[in-house]
Amino acid sequence: MIRALVAVIAALIVVLGVQSCRLHGAQMALADQEIEAATDREAALAAMTNMILDVRRREREAQERHNTVVAELQEQLTNAQLVGESVTADLRAARLRLREHWACPAGDGVPGTPGAAASGDAGAALRERDSGHLVRIGAECDARIRAAQAVIRTDRQ
Repeated sequence: MIRALVAVIAALIVVLGVQSCRLHGAQMALADQEIEAATDREAALAAMTNMILDVRRREREAQERHNTVVAELQEQLTNAQLVGESVTADLRAARLRLREHWACPAGDGVPGTPGAAASGDAGAALRERDSGHLVRIGAECDARIRAAQAVIRTDRQ
């Protein structure tokens, strides 16, 4: 009977040892899976971080290009203002003349009236000023169109 009891106890020890090894193996497999999952999460996080940094870098570059376009536009608008003022000054100083179809006709006023000469001078002054404004407006429009095209080009990069 003692032999039977020793055999049962030995069998129990073997069974418990096997179960312990299986449990330990399962725990090791679970630990390996957790390590693999953590490694995958770290790799995904690193990839996302790199993507975010790349997007931010591209946004900064695009903003710099847009800032350059805006600065160029402001410069061109200032130049357009100066060109318009220059045209007006050149017309007044007779360094520049309007084409004939912009000039005032000779019989503008009623001959012999005192206001005829004055209205001719006022009309000439208006045409000089308005010509300067038209040149300025045209230059501003050109500058704005060039700026819009530059924005489109930078956005496509």
